[in-house]
Amino acid sequence: ADCLYRLGDLAGTAAAFKEMIEKAPEGRYRDKAKLRLGQSQLFQKAFVDAKASFEGLMKAFGPEKLNAGLWAGRVDECQGNYDQARQAYEDVIIRSGKLVPEIEFMARARQGMCDIAKGESQKVLEALLPLVEQTSAEKPGGAALRNALGQAYLAQAKAVLDAARPTAVNLSWATTRIMDLAHHLVLPNPSTSLRTGPDDIRSSIIVEAQRIADEDVEINR
Repeated sequence: ADCLYRLGDLAGTAAAFKEMIEKAPEGRYRDKAKLRLGQSQLFQKAFVDAKASFEGLMKAFGPEKLNAGLWAGRVDECQGNYDQARQAYEDVIIRSGKLVPEIEFMARARQGMCDIAKGESQKVLEALLPLVEQTSAEKPGGAALRNALGQAYLAQAKAVLDAARPTAVNLSWATTRIMDLAHHLVLPNPSTSLRTGPDDIRSSIIVEAQRIADEDVEINR
């Protein structure tokens, strides 16, 4: 079932994990299966089903309780319900009780992504910069914090560039395309996890910027 998930066969993943849960409702991998089921539902945009799966795990006392809270926030975030998502992440922070710092850092990073979507990138920088030194970039929470900070800096750079030539429609289009790519790289999907690193995102942005430049040259031949 996990192989199907990583291959992107979301329908097959959901079916496989449902079968696993039905056959072994108290099995060792029950909570992991329920988490993967919710993720596959989210990726298929079955938001109601995904939210129900994650909230069911949140009510239990299993090992995936906090992870389920993070993913429940993702459901709201993917639907553009940023205030609701932000509150879901705040609940995760409170439940972690400072005892699981990596989970807390991931939740704070996702709060940052919600604030960026609302046009509050400066707020993100002020909130997350003090936290970066508390965790390594090699850890999930550290990578998530650095990703969110990178997105905030990109949002500010886009605002400066767009303001420099406010009537240049192509410039705004190109900077939006770069921002969309950067945001996509930290959205949940089977091949892009919370561990996507800043270096990976930076490289992808450089490649995309060159692609835009090449396309512009080709169009204007």
